[in-house]
Amino acid sequence: MYTMDNGTTFGWMQVSGTDTTKIVFADYEINGKYCKSGLAYPINQNTAKCTSMSSMMYGGKELVDPYPCNPALITQKCNIMFGIEAADSAYTKVGSRGYVEVPCKCSFGGPNDPLGFCSSIIGHEKYATAVSEL
Repeated sequence: MYTMDNGTTFGWMQVSGTDTTKIVFADYEINGKYCKSGLAYPINQNTAKCTSMSSMMYGGKELVDPYPCNPALITQKCNIMFGIEAADSAYTKVGSRGYVEVPCKCSFGGPNDPLGFCSSIIGHEKYATAVSEL
């Protein structure tokens, strides 16, 4: 687990259902366990490729670490963007295959603190460091 470099290909397994245009966090997470970064994307229905997070988007804007967001906006999700090789983009950028969607979670700062944070940084170097120590 968590040993393969970016660009490594292997078998993709979708755990969220049969609609290959609707990939969810669980799909990225289970396939990413093979990669050092913890993140892999589908390049076709049966093949995945290891990659890393390139940026975090929220409300159409790029965030900076620690990726703040507003948890009161329940329908607005954080989008983990990742590196997609040009040869893979025609398949990967369809539907939700071109990003990882995660919710904004409360910071537990109390009722006077409306700030939240994106709930995952899968594919980030901090994530890769954490899983390499498992």
